[in-house]
Amino acid sequence: MFVLESFYEKGFHKQFIFCAFISLRSAEKTVLPQIDEILDVLKNGKWHDLKEISEKTRLQVLKVELFTKFLAQYDFIELNKKEHKARLTPPLFVFLRKVQELEEKEGSTAS
Repeated sequence: MFVLESFYEKGFHKQFIFCAFISLRSAEKTVLPQIDEILDVLKNGKWHDLKEISEKTRLQVLKVELFTKFLAQYDFIELNKKEHKARLTPPLFVFLRKVQELEEKEGSTAS
């Protein structure tokens, strides 16, 4: 709960509003997996070239550009337009790491 509270206090609540919206729209079977693939490539927090993202996700570069612009608009990622690179924003990177740690903990206690 601390992670969510600190995100809200720091003004990162629009990510959570977006996540809630996405979960309500889970019937959308084409867009969400593609966004998820992009986020999966970026999950290490490092800068990635848009062409590299395109190759790893097998999405057209134009789609990658469209999705990354959208994700940047909602502060999920940072875009370096000059170098055509993207990475997770530091708050989202920390949040995803915490979620992963919790999932790993739950997996080890369920065994």
